[in-house]
Amino acid sequence: MTENISMTANENQDTGNATNEEHWGCMSLNHHEPMVIVQITLPESMRNELLLAAQEIFYGRLERTQHLEKDRENIRDAAMRGLTMLAETLERHKGTGQTARIAQFLGAIYNGHEYSFDLIDLRALDTELANACLAYLNYDRLGIDEVHSHLKGGGDQLNRWLAESGVRPKSPRKSKKRKG
Repeated sequence: MTENISMTANENQDTGNATNEEHWGCMSLNHHEPMVIVQITLPESMRNELLLAAQEIFYGRLERTQHLEKDRENIRDAAMRGLTMLAETLERHKGTGQTARIAQFLGAIYNGHEYSFDLIDLRALDTELANACLAYLNYDRLGIDEVHSHLKGGGDQLNRWLAESGVRPKSPRKSKKRKG
């Protein structure tokens, strides 16, 4: 489905005064300068992002950017709480099925090419632990930092958890131990 979103220039016929009115969704601006018509074709999935960008162009940096920054903070905070819960579980409950799944999950976050994780395994975790995994995954998708950079013991700590849980890379000779 194609939706037309356009900006138009109009003349006020009643008073003879030239006024331009620009429309973009619910936005309208009056200008005393020539206006242009812009037509854009893009995937429907990008429509809202385009409208938000247009608002930013017309009105300056809005709450949108502040909300995105706040969202990142909230996502990071939830991820760090989740990672703390996962780390505490790995330290306190060694040798359980849950810790093996958590270690496998963190291994996949750490190096998805060498460590795989079946998402169905989240079903076997307690709700709080599954939510902790999902909170960290939500943060990881932003690509800001590697998981081992958030651990007190860095890559050594993660490698220890993987070894203690029996989680092995697909090809040990290619796997690199990350420090720090």
